Amino acid sequence: MDASILGDRTLGIWLNDDGNFYFSTYTYAYNFGNDNVDKYTKIDIEDDLENWVWIYYGYDKVNRQAIAYARFADREVV
Repeated sequence: MDASILGDRTLGIWLNDDGNFYFSTYTYAYNFGNDNVDKYTKIDIEDDLENWVWIYYGYDKVNRQAIAYARFADREVV
């Protein structure tokens, strides 16, 4: 049931006061107490707060994992 149907994931991304992007995901199973919402990936924006950044965030149903990618002007973070 974890990834039995496409669309059972909710992806979230936010920029926190500490200068980091946080990527988080959980399943609807959380409503029934079967998931861990504390799993997240953190990307430090370093000195790029005022610069454009390209972000991709998706879910791979086959491998059952979220993928976070950020492309800054001078670096890439996966």
